[in-house]
Amino acid sequence: MGHGRAYWWGTINMPAHAARAWNGDKDQIVRAYAGWADEVRHAVRTTPVEDIVAVPALDRPFLEQWGDGPVTLLGDAAHPMLPSLGQGGSTAIEDAVVLAQCLASHSDPVAALRAYENTRRERTRFMVETSRKFAGFEQVENPVLCAVRDAYLRRAPQSVLFAPSSGP
Repeated sequence: MGHGRAYWWGTINMPAHAARAWNGDKDQIVRAYAGWADEVRHAVRTTPVEDIVAVPALDRPFLEQWGDGPVTLLGDAAHPMLPSLGQGGSTAIEDAVVLAQCLASHSDPVAALRAYENTRRERTRFMVETSRKFAGFEQVENPVLCAVRDAYLRRAPQSVLFAPSSGP
């Protein structure tokens, strides 16, 4: 972020009921990242406990309908996704661009809203489903599967690791 400030994000697997009540216990985070790269452990160790924000990752089935009449949803309200791809904010910006284009090109605002929804549905479904699949892959707990995953990710070409972008 600059000026001596940094942002980091991490995940710890736990049952949903525990995640809802978890308060960002720093000692638990330090233990969870033992054995990781020095830079990762340093970031965790030097972060003041009051700066740790615990946010449980939540998911829900993809909505086919985002609006009705003169109302629509965009961003997380329409298509929340797990943070595995880091694309939630980007898809919300894409939504806003397409929504503005549709409103500018349709004389009927309600038709513009439905056009926006229809234009965005396929891409956002892809992003939601891909983030869900990747979350399962990244949060494997079986030691053998973890070793296979880690070895794969160390050697996989970038073209495999990054989803193709079709733009807004």
